[in-house]
Amino acid sequence: GSHLLAHLARADALLELREEDTDLPAGTIREVILLTGQEPR
Repeated sequence: GSHLLAHLARADALLELREEDTDLPAGTIREVILLTGQEPR
């Protein structure tokens, strides 16, 4: 819902998940997309 959009608006980065990713143990490596143009909080 709308709460997801609010979280995305505050995000500093997005994590790229694969279709088969249903559970990610600590230390699992995935691609990260850094979002630029964010004001520091």
